[in-house]
Amino acid sequence: MIAPFTEVIFIDEASESALDIADWKVLTQGGYSAHDVKYQTAKAFFNKCPIIITAQHKLQFGPTHQPAMEKRLRTYVFKTLPNPKKSAAAWLKKHPMDCVVWATEKAKDCQGDSESDENGEDDTDSEDVEGILQDKEKEELRCLTLGRLDYQPLFGKGARVPPPN
Repeated sequence: MIAPFTEVIFIDEASESALDIADWKVLTQGGYSAHDVKYQTAKAFFNKCPIIITAQHKLQFGPTHQPAMEKRLRTYVFKTLPNPKKSAAAWLKKHPMDCVVWATEKAKDCQGDSESDENGEDDTDSEDVEGILQDKEKEELRCLTLGRLDYQPLFGKGARVPPPN
């Protein structure tokens, strides 16, 4: 049910068995995607929707899939309040989505800290990191336009052979 207009995906009390591992990977990968919708034709779109997953423990996908999922998920651990106030609990109950927005903002603030190595260098700026696109490369891909492609049959009537180099 994820579509281009989806603003956020929120999975509460998640467990590893909630989805098949292939579906977990597709969901958490983001990027160019197409999802089937009941009684409609699937349409491709670029999925940039943030996902917030809550769980009682760190999700374990097994030794085969854990490294791939670790790259896709950013984990935050929240501690319980030592002296919770009843008025605060009442406010939280009335404003749950405000809490989600607050947690998202806090996660954005911490994002730079989690991507830095011991030397204080940001991994996303390193040109030697394999499999990570630099900001300039990402922007080039976003602005890419494909020219008109003329269909040319390879076999049969009307087939054309490409000129030699």
